[in-house]
Amino acid sequence: MTQDLRPDGHVAAPSASPSYSAAVRKGELILTSGQLGADPHGAPVTFREQAELALERLLESVAALGGSAGTLLKVTAYLAEMDDWPVWDEVWRERLQLDPMPARTTVQVGAFIPPLLIELDCVAYAAGPG
Repeated sequence: MTQDLRPDGHVAAPSASPSYSAAVRKGELILTSGQLGADPHGAPVTFREQAELALERLLESVAALGGSAGTLLKVTAYLAEMDDWPVWDEVWRERLQLDPMPARTTVQVGAFIPPLLIELDCVAYAAGPG
């Protein structure tokens, strides 16, 4: 059975009826949609705030389906500007003090709607029965 987590409490989908799930679980595998560093009242001002919030939302989505920071397998970060990579790396290391760390890819994208600066998605696994 596939479980899905709708974006309730997360960044709202562009329309009133979301056409995607914030995260899905099939067996032990968890995949998330992109999690943004914005809340319903607008994006935080700094890149650091956006990175912290996006990572928090990502971990909440994974936890809602039975995973945790320790069950992350791979995280992809999409940054508006690669100049923000050192701050993203600092937030990553502060929040995820794991050994081993999950696999990670960071890419620059040029088409975020301002003021958005970061989006994260991941592959994780569920630690328990689903």
